[in-house]
Amino acid sequence: MANESGKAISRGTVVRNYEYFCLAALLVLLLLLFQRGIGLTCLLPFLIGLGGIAGRWRLALPALLVSLAFVVTDTWLSNSGMAGIHQDDALNDFLLCAAVLGYAAGQMRLQGVAGQLLPPDSRVTEPASKAKDATEKPGRQADYARELLILGVSLVFWAGVAPLVWELLPGRVGLAIAPRVWRLIVLGWLLILGLIVAGGLLRGLGRDARKRDEAILFLQDILWRETRREQARVQRWQAWRRLRAQRRRKEIP
Repeated sequence: MANESGKAISRGTVVRNYEYFCLAALLVLLLLLFQRGIGLTCLLPFLIGLGGIAGRWRLALPALLVSLAFVVTDTWLSNSGMAGIHQDDALNDFLLCAAVLGYAAGQMRLQGVAGQLLPPDSRVTEPASKAKDATEKPGRQADYARELLILGVSLVFWAGVAPLVWELLPGRVGLAIAPRVWRLIVLGWLLILGLIVAGGLLRGLGRDARKRDEAILFLQDILWRETRREQARVQRWQAWRRLRAQRRRKEIP
């Protein structure tokens, strides 16, 4: 690998930098959870995240988020109850958001640098010469020091935006639901609707960006799936007609 100044950067150095970045985020997360008064259960997200770094576990990020939600929610319910209002330290919330975002970004980047995010396509086979050239001369040149700097700045920005968005969500309803729980419900619905709208837009843009051959192949696939029974029946009749014609030609002297 090489940066913009032309200095060669080994893959091991880049991987080690992102491992340190993720480890620092996990340590901050552990200290913040310990400061909130959580007992030994605060080690659960830390150990899951540590396993994701050491073993390149792809499910480490969702598992860490689930365990963190369980630990924080269980502690909040035991301290304040469903009807109570639990006020956390603003600085603690800010650092907690930054730590989780930092680990998420670092883990995903670590998976992309150390291996590959998507499994290889077994249908595509490249010659050994091309594979060797691809390993010796990478097509993308990146400045990983600048990338880490931009990542750190973005963490500060988005960690500051998260509490503002949380406060803008409606927290008072006429139902017997705590404001904090109601905000979680509203946030979940907003995320679901956002994913549905984004998925529809991406599908529409993908259709417009297809080339002629790709569009024809897509339409042929739809035609086959919709009319596979009719086409199979027609093919059987055509095969029977050809065989019958061959038998008749053999019978004629």
